This record gives sequence, C-alpha cells and structure tokens, in this order.
Amino acid sequence: MIIFLVILVTLAMGVGLALLLRRQIVLSPMARISLGALGLVGGLVAVYGAASIRSDLEPAQWPSAAGTVVESRVEGERAFHSVVVYEYAVGGVIYRDTAGLRQPSFGGRSKRREVALRTIAGYAPGQPVAVYYDPADPSRSTLERTVFWADYGMTGAGAFVFGAGLALPLLAARRRSQ
Repeated sequence: MIIFLVILVTLAMGVGLALLLRRQIVLSPMARISLGALGLVGGLVAVYGAASIRSDLEPAQWPSAAGTVVESRVEGERAFHSVVVYEYAVGGVIYRDTAGLRQPSFGGRSKRREVALRTIAGYAPGQPVAVYYDPADPSRSTLERTVFWADYGMTGAGAFVFGAGLALPLLAARRRSQ
C-alpha cells in the first residue's frame, strides 16, 4: 500500500514539475511549503528504502549452514505472508529460527494467497535448506540473500519525491522573482 502511494505521489510530482517548467502553473506560498514538507517525507522514504537495501545485503557476507525445515505456513487473512520455521547447527549448537519470506503484495486476494502458497511449496517440513547466519551472532539467520525489488522502487521514488518536492517550490519562487 505504501509503495502504491509513493508511486502515485511520484507521478503527481513529475506532472507538477513538468507543468511548472512549462510555466503553466503558479504555486501559492502554502503550496510551496506543503511541497517542501512532502519533499522531506520523500527523503525519509528514500532513507528507509536505502536502509532496507543495506539490511538485505548484509547476509550476502554471511556463511551458510545446513538446515532443516520444521514447519511452513501461510499467515494472514487479507495480506498473506509465507512463514518458514527451520533448525540449523553452528559450532555444535542447534538454533531454531523463523523466516518471513517476502513476495509481491499486489493483485487480488486469491492471487496473493496463491503466490504465498507457491512460495512455501518449496519449503516442505523435513526438507534440507541452506541457512545463512551471522557469524557474530549465529542465532540471527535468514533463508534468502536477495534484495526485494520494492526496496529499490521505494528508494528511487522517495529520492524523486525528495528532489521534486524541494525543486518545485524553489523553481516557483525563482519564476515569481523574474
């Protein structure tokens, strides 16, 4: 939902920037303040997306251990989440962890459930899995070492809204002074 709103605001900001550059709109002082505030929110969204990417990249450096799926299930009633419980051993110590596997959250309700069920189909109980664990704290682990596409979209859209939200008021003020 947040991604949809960021995309919508990004498109609106792009149209506003294009119209302002063509000198077809004039911004009131309140509109300039509002756009500046929206630009700051876009900056926060971009920082959050970049932090998510950094967090997703961290396990790329972690070693792996052999693990076993204990349980896999789909949770949720409207938004469905694939959850896998697994065990693995590091240095003779057995750990149990839970991974919430991320999948796209768009489409109709039945489509989202179908995608979640398809995701956990590869994680049947008893199945061996590669577990990536933090060598500094082996209790921290994950089953996936990928960056989710939405993190890139959130970072890019947030950066655009940040730039446009700050550029629009400045361009409008410059235009008024000419």
